[in-house]
Amino acid sequence: EIGEKIYTIASPLGISETGILLHFEGFFSGCENTGTCFYTIPATSGSSGSVIFDMHGSAIGIIQMTPVYFRSMSIGVGSREILIFLNNASKEIGVDLV
Repeated sequence: EIGEKIYTIASPLGISETGILLHFEGFFSGCENTGTCFYTIPATSGSSGSVIFDMHGSAIGIIQMTPVYFRSMSIGVGSREILIFLNNASKEIGVDLV
């Protein structure tokens, strides 16, 4: 729901090392009719592809981009678009992914 606390583990700017996981948190801000969702999780280059989790540990989205001059916000897809993608991909390659 809008305003729900959310979390991600990312490697912004390629910052990663064995034994280190950078955790970020923010709030779910909602999705447009097109499926584009907005999150107040800080992000920058290298954050793309990070899975966004709700407080129960369920995947609710994936970070795809962040505004250049507003790095405390991230933009991506929500769980609906992820499920549609997985369903289409499973049909195309003939493997049950969902």
